[in-house]
Amino acid sequence: MHSFVPRPFPPPSLANVPVEYIIDQLHNLAPHYWSKPETADCSIIVPLDGVLRSTRHELRLSGSPSDPFSELGTPQNPVGHTRRVMEPKVRPAPRMVMKLHIDYLSAHSTLLRGLFSGASPVDLIPTSPCTTPRDSFFHLPIPPEPKHEVSVPSAMRGLPIAPLLPRMLPSSSTHPTIYLPVPDPSSLRLLIHYMYFGSTTFIEEALDEGTVAWEGLARNVEFLGMGMDIKVCLGRWYGRWRRGRSDLADTFSTYEYYGEDYSDDCSDSDSDDDSCFDSDEGEVMAPSSSATTASMDDDHMDIEDSLRAAKVDMSRGRQRTQRRLGHAISDPGPIRGRRSHDVPHTSHSSSPSRM
Repeated sequence: MHSFVPRPFPPPSLANVPVEYIIDQLHNLAPHYWSKPETADCSIIVPLDGVLRSTRHELRLSGSPSDPFSELGTPQNPVGHTRRVMEPKVRPAPRMVMKLHIDYLSAHSTLLRGLFSGASPVDLIPTSPCTTPRDSFFHLPIPPEPKHEVSVPSAMRGLPIAPLLPRMLPSSSTHPTIYLPVPDPSSLRLLIHYMYFGSTTFIEEALDEGTVAWEGLARNVEFLGMGMDIKVCLGRWYGRWRRGRSDLADTFSTYEYYGEDYSDDCSDSDSDDDSCFDSDEGEVMAPSSSATTASMDDDHMDIEDSLRAAKVDMSRGRQRTQRRLGHAISDPGPIRGRRSHDVPHTSHSSSPSRM
């Protein structure tokens, strides 16, 4: 049992002082305490994996990657000496130890404030830490996370899961130690920096660069019970991300209708549009081939000469000879009034446009 003496925040000597003023003074003094472990009065232990695991070499020796402890003996099935040689050596999961200051943590986190005040962790965590709280902005669509090495969940590996409930560890009366299994350890240092200095600059830069996940920060904020200022920061960045994604979608949608090739070749005038895609119902064109299709030019081709060269009867009335329609070409290109779902750069090499 630990012998830590509870430390409420604000301390009794500052009971009549506004908390906002206390926090502002703490921010002013932050350069004197940040990254100064010799002045720290508490330690925070953050598990980085949450399980006991074996090294890759030891997993190969165990014989079963999916169940590395399958060769370990049980009271019902004792293991002999020869099998005991194959037992993998387990080691504690990696963890991060931070030496910090109680006042800065208690000023910004209701969870840590309660632990330092002697409250029970069960009373401080209303829901399971494994689940995601659905209040605040957790109902919003989640931005993409930065790519990291995918790790198999502990339950799938058959490994014992470390307790996920934050708690006070046995420690001295002047230097408490807290076990703090935050949802996203990689972004915790940014939140600790915010607790000391009150600035969100590094958080926003990390989000813009994609070095931390917005969801991870949001989970940590809710888990620690932090205030509205940091939530406003995350909400503001989320709004910019949504607007940027919407603007990008609008840009691609506009470009799809007004692509460079489409507008240059077939959007200058109504007559150009007609020459690109339409054919007069009274005109009769020669059968299309690779040679004639590539040499057609509306500005320089005389229709009567072309028909005469093709030996087509110029008399009026029904024609018994089957012929291609003017628009029946191999590549119609983007047709007006129909939205294309392909890349907006459409080739017109085989269409009857200007060559």
